[in-house]
Amino acid sequence: MGWGRQMDLKKENKFLIDNGFPWYKRRPELKEPGDFDGEYFIENRVPMGMLTKPEITFVFRVTKTDPSFGPYLRSCYYLFGYMMINNLEEYLDAVDAGIGKYERSFLFYQIATRFEIDDRKDIKHWLMDHRFLANIEPIHLLSPKHIELLYPIGSGPEFEKISNPHP
Repeated sequence: MGWGRQMDLKKENKFLIDNGFPWYKRRPELKEPGDFDGEYFIENRVPMGMLTKPEITFVFRVTKTDPSFGPYLRSCYYLFGYMMINNLEEYLDAVDAGIGKYERSFLFYQIATRFEIDDRKDIKHWLMDHRFLANIEPIHLLSPKHIELLYPIGSGPEFEKISNPHP
């Protein structure tokens, strides 16, 4: 399914019924992104940094409809939920170390856009509080500015060191 496909009202309604969320029309200034695959976005073949949070949310919601991503995200919810309930935040570094750059990028955007939709806000905030994926390489995001979807500039301990070099 291409994002640039033309949708009349009937097709938009069918998309909503089939997927549980509305079709989000691609802005004309964005080039056609083709299929929604993570590697495509990582390679930045289109100006994906121009995407707004609602557009990013839409793109990753569509990506999630792939049958393989549902079980993956459920596994993440179970793993992170278990870690959160049992105060096992020290193992977040081990989880982080075990995933590759594409998985890190995908998971970053899933946490930023999908966890609240799936009613996992508590896990999202726990991950943010423990700075999970805060050290993701900006080059692996659609835009370096997207780090602020989870970690606004000046919100973390690394920024406190910069703003107060002599405690």
